[in-house]
Amino acid sequence: MAGKKLESANIEIMEQLRRAVNDATDRGDYLPAAIYIFQMLEGTLRMHINWLAREKNVSEENIKRISEDEIVFPRLVLYFDVLKPDNGLSERFLNLNKKRNSIIHRLFFDFESLDSLKEFLKDFCQEGIELYKDLGGLDKYQI
Repeated sequence: MAGKKLESANIEIMEQLRRAVNDATDRGDYLPAAIYIFQMLEGTLRMHINWLAREKNVSEENIKRISEDEIVFPRLVLYFDVLKPDNGLSERFLNLNKKRNSIIHRLFFDFESLDSLKEFLKDFCQEGIELYKDLGGLDKYQI
């Protein structure tokens, strides 16, 4: 029963993030939208990993280990690969993670202005939303 409550809570969080993405992109605020989108991707990926692990009868102890919040994104992608080797999304996940790291680097080391990042952030958001849709998320995004 606890698993059902957790799934409902996670789905509600994803819905709140989706609304935040729509609000931010409507305002043209692509930096917060990019953060929200990446969080949605990570959360949805975690849910898929949990569902796949249960489907493959992975022990609860191991599911807890692979569900830890501290696990870095590339490791989540690795778990996803192990559980669903033919997923066709892992390379795109890793590329988007590299772009996220590039954004962070630019913000802290090469920052000129948010306007200088606007197109890069807008492209990042679009790629993230497409990846989210392909992962099986809700098809409710418009940028």
